[in-house]
Amino acid sequence: MIVRIILLFPLLFATNLQAGEMAKVIRIRGYATQLAPGAMDARAVELGQKIFEDTSILTKDKSFVVLEFSDSSRMSIGPNSKVVVVKARNEDAGLVSLLKGKIRSQVSPEDNDKDKYIIRTRTAAMGVRGTDFQSSYNPDNKATSLVTFKGRVAMARLDSSSEDLQARNIEVTRNEAGEPLVERTRASSKTRMEELKEALSSDQVVSVEKGEFSGAVAGLKQPTQPVVINPVQIDLMYKSNELAPTKSGEKLEQVDFSKIKHRGNPNSSYNAKTGKFTPRAGGFVDPDTALYIPPKEDAVLDETRNIYQAKDIGFVDKDTGDYVPPQGLVLDARNGFVPKINDGTMLAQAGEMNKTIAKDVVLKKVEDSVPIVRPNKRERIALGSVSLRFGPGEESHTISQDSLGNNFKDSAEGGFSMLLSHDQAGDHDWQAITRLGLKNSDHRRDSFVSSKGNSLWSIAAGARHAFSP
Repeated sequence: MIVRIILLFPLLFATNLQAGEMAKVIRIRGYATQLAPGAMDARAVELGQKIFEDTSILTKDKSFVVLEFSDSSRMSIGPNSKVVVVKARNEDAGLVSLLKGKIRSQVSPEDNDKDKYIIRTRTAAMGVRGTDFQSSYNPDNKATSLVTFKGRVAMARLDSSSEDLQARNIEVTRNEAGEPLVERTRASSKTRMEELKEALSSDQVVSVEKGEFSGAVAGLKQPTQPVVINPVQIDLMYKSNELAPTKSGEKLEQVDFSKIKHRGNPNSSYNAKTGKFTPRAGGFVDPDTALYIPPKEDAVLDETRNIYQAKDIGFVDKDTGDYVPPQGLVLDARNGFVPKINDGTMLAQAGEMNKTIAKDVVLKKVEDSVPIVRPNKRERIALGSVSLRFGPGEESHTISQDSLGNNFKDSAEGGFSMLLSHDQAGDHDWQAITRLGLKNSDHRRDSFVSSKGNSLWSIAAGARHAFSP
C-alpha cells in the first residue's frame, strides 16, 4: 500500500474573539439554544450567560429567555422563536433580527432623538427609543405585528426579496432567475444599518403609540395605519408573565389602558393605488400569525374610546392575552380562517371572518413551489458540506526508455476510487477543507511492475478563500 500525504496550511481565525459582548441572560424558562459566532454546534442557554454579537437564540415550546443589554434595556424572546442579536449598541443603534416568533422589548429612554435599537424582520424595521412593545413575525405569511405598551415605535415596510443566511449574517439580493447580484457580509454592517435608517425616515413610516397596533403584511406596500386594539387584550398582553421582560420576582410597572382613545377615524379604509390600509379600530391581535382581527361591520362604536366593540370575532386567553378564534374555526397564517370540519355553517362563518380581516388585501397567496436558488461562493463557504464520491479506477501508463532502455504500456482494469470531502462551515470569506481519498488498481499482472501493493491513499487539509461573490 502506498500512502501519499499532502499538507496545505490552513488560515483559521477565531472570529468570536472579535465579537463584542451584547447582553446577558437574566431569566430563562424551559429550554433554549444559542449558536455563537464561529461555532459549529448550538449549546444550551444558561442563566447569567453572556451573549455576543452575531449570536442566534432559538427557544422551544413553552420556553422563553430574557436578555439584559449593557444600557439596562431588556428583551424577552417568546416560545418557538428565533432571534439574532446582530450588532451591539455603541455610538450607533443596536440591531436585532427577529426571524420567527415573538419578542417583547423594554428600552430605557435617552435624551436624544436617535433610535437606540432597530428590530428587523424580513418585512419590517422598527426604530426603538424609550418604550415597551411586543412584536411578532410569522415566516409562513411574512407578516410582522407591532403592539406598543408605552412610548412610541416607528415602523417601516421592508422588501423581503433578500435572503438571510441567518446564523452567518450574510445577505444576498437576487434577480428573478435566482442569481446573486449583491452580497454583504458583516464587514458592511454599517451599510445595512444606513439602509434601515433610510427606511425608517421615509414618508411611509407609521408611528405606533401606546395601546396601538400596526402590521406589515405581504399584500401591502406599507405598514397598516395604527389603530387602538381591544383594551382587555392589551392589558392582558402587558401583564403576561410569558413575555414580561423582568427578572424572577420583579413586578411590572402598572399601566392603565382603559382610557386610551383612538386618534383619527375608527372605520376601515383602503387605497389600492397608494397601498394605504386602515383596519377598523378595537380588534384583536393574533401574535402567532401576526394578523389583526378587526371588529365586524355591524359592531357598535364605543364613543368614549372611539373604537368598535370586538363582538363575535373570537376571544383572548385570560393568562397570556393571546387570541382564540371563534369555536369551530382555526386562524391559519396563509389561508386565514378555516373550519375545523367541512360543514356548511362553519364554511360560511369562516368566509365571513375572512371578509372581516380583509383577507384579499392583507394575505397574499404564498406560492407552494420554491424557486431554485444558486448559492454563490461565499454562501457555499458559510454553509459547508460533506460529500462522498465513488468511481471506476481504470488507468493506463506508457513508459518510454526505462532504466533498461525498454518501452512498454501498462494498464489496470477493475479498480475503483473513493474521495471523502469535508468543507467546514466557515466565516465570511474563509473555509477549512479536508480530503481523504482511496484509489485501488491492480498492476500485479504486469511483469514490468514490481510493486506488490494495489491501494493508494491520499490525505489533504487546507483552506479555501472567496475573493468575490
